[in-house]
Amino acid sequence: MSVASEKIVIFLGAGASKADNAPLQGEVFKAFFENCPDEDFKSQLQQVLVHCFMTKDSKQDPDYPTFEEVLGFLGECLESGRDVVGLGTPITEAWGHVVRAMIEAISLSVTRMSTNCHTQLVDNLTRELGSLRGVVFISTNYDILIDNALASLYRNTPRVCLDYVVDFANFYNGDPWGRPIPRVDSQDFVVELLKPHGSLNWLVCSGCNRIWLTPYEKGAFTQFDRRGSRSCEHCNVDYQPIIVPPTYRKRFANPDLLNVHRVMEDRILAADHIVFCGYSFPDADFHLKNLIKRAQLRRGQSKQFRVSVCNHNPRKTDGEVDAEERRFNRFLGDGVNHTRLSFEEFAAAPSRVLSRSPRTSTAP
Repeated sequence: MSVASEKIVIFLGAGASKADNAPLQGEVFKAFFENCPDEDFKSQLQQVLVHCFMTKDSKQDPDYPTFEEVLGFLGECLESGRDVVGLGTPITEAWGHVVRAMIEAISLSVTRMSTNCHTQLVDNLTRELGSLRGVVFISTNYDILIDNALASLYRNTPRVCLDYVVDFANFYNGDPWGRPIPRVDSQDFVVELLKPHGSLNWLVCSGCNRIWLTPYEKGAFTQFDRRGSRSCEHCNVDYQPIIVPPTYRKRFANPDLLNVHRVMEDRILAADHIVFCGYSFPDADFHLKNLIKRAQLRRGQSKQFRVSVCNHNPRKTDGEVDAEERRFNRFLGDGVNHTRLSFEEFAAAPSRVLSRSPRTSTAP
């Protein structure tokens, strides 16, 4: 089978977005305090971190808790109905502060980027494969770097229609962003981008649960920046960001997100080659890991997909590299191709990975 005819899944994790200046989970609060111009809001968030995690002054102590640690703690309090003694702020409000800080940290950091590896990846895949037919993108990141790179292809000939497999509210009110349906008698085609943890350009109505898409724009950021600037035309309530935090206690209650997970499993089940980029297989993502494992086992021992990993980072120690490789091998089998390439290197020349001789990953 030629590479051009293979079904390829490109799986993008936080390390891929880091290549374009987005902060990693452990860097969220540092990036927020360095870049956010809103001093009043910075003070409000600082109060939450100082009280709950004894964090020192933001200008003197760069050792902040991780985004996962803070949301994990506040989320457990929310679900159990317990208050945080002495916090002085309702748990729901503190949770909102933390989510807003994450959104602003990503938005402000990416705005300052000097490169765009995601656009380079899309352009080089198109050039080397002939088209993106048969390629599915999965991103666990909230940023819209890969979104914008793919959406820009709509201006090409043939058109490339971006499909999130989400039934957006935009489809029902005459919005210019219509359903991703190729024109009749054309060579147009659809490319799927699956975002199981939500996205900065998605907003959800708490009344009807319908998701609104803000194309090319970080709607979650502007919703905080201009409170009430968008509201559901049916329920007349403000849209809220739809963000599934990187904690063990993930909740996928929205029916559209549940459908994204279903489609993900189907696409992984049908894949010939899965390429992980900047994704370390974190324990907190056990929902996605189990989804991948189910798809792998459903294929059977004789029909396994190829697995390649492009996670190289010169700042990783030998111990960290070894632990990561063992984590992949332990879960997906000993046939995983650890390329020792970074996401930037893969984006610059995807064929270096895609054209290699098949290496079958044997389910353990």
